[in-house]
Amino acid sequence: MLGMGGGDDYGGMGESFQKFLNRPENQPVIEAMQRKQIRKSMKAQEIQSARDFQSKVVDADQNAVSDIAPYMKSPALRAVIRSFTNDEEGNFGRWASNPHVLQMLKKAKWMLDEGHITEEEMMRGFQEQIENGRAGAQKGQAEDQAKAGVPRIMRLATDELVPALNEHLTERRRGNEYYRRGQIDQALHHYERAKGIVDIIKGMGTSDQKEIDTNKVSVLLNIAAVLMERGEYAAACKHCSEALVLDPKNVRGLVRRAQCLIARHQHKEARADLDAADELDPYNMKAAEVRRKLSMVSARGKGSEAAVCAKMFDKGT
Repeated sequence: MLGMGGGDDYGGMGESFQKFLNRPENQPVIEAMQRKQIRKSMKAQEIQSARDFQSKVVDADQNAVSDIAPYMKSPALRAVIRSFTNDEEGNFGRWASNPHVLQMLKKAKWMLDEGHITEEEMMRGFQEQIENGRAGAQKGQAEDQAKAGVPRIMRLATDELVPALNEHLTERRRGNEYYRRGQIDQALHHYERAKGIVDIIKGMGTSDQKEIDTNKVSVLLNIAAVLMERGEYAAACKHCSEALVLDPKNVRGLVRRAQCLIARHQHKEARADLDAADELDPYNMKAAEVRRKLSMVSARGKGSEAAVCAKMFDKGT
């Protein structure tokens, strides 16, 4: 009867079953079951990982998907491409459409096709990169290099840096052409591709790194200009600030950030940027124009800010 000792003795059953499992003659069976369970768990993880990868690819820009398609047949290159999903911002397309990354994939595919390296050798090299990334993280380098499975930053000698920066400039010029035509979405696409190149390279020497930083500042301000056109002032302000970290005396960056700050009603901060720009270049016409706009907005009050701000941004990049 229930309530009078008639219920199942789960404690006793558990103890009895544990004794059964511990019997020596049953150990091979138990170990086989454990191995099967481990394989099942690993298979489930692989399936989930494949689904996550597929989802990232589906969500990516179709041009980026087309760019990486020729390399997906190689297991080694597919492993590299899958590592793009480890981007800290979840931006798979940033890597899949990066011209410098695509050039490396193209070179790796050529080496495989020509028999200069086998799939197994390339996979071993890939694994060594992962381990080197982990070791680097332990020495104080960024931990996301280890998690990504590929180096986040590529240190290039001058002869390797030149073609990378040429690709960067080509993308920026295309962006400028679209910007002048008023096709700002297409301009942003090329500016982001250009930024993607300088984001992952580093120079061997001070002069090389200065050249990279100079180009990065320019493309950050290009992107800021597009974002301002789209009314995305917070994001534009962030890009200006990134540029000013690299070059605090960049007058164009100070003036452009001041424009963003005015649009965000941060007049005090905008005035500080304009003051800094005036100290660096007292005769800068753009800074003077933006200061006049700031005075107008401050005088008229916040009610008319939107109308004034809509007229204050020109097409200069």
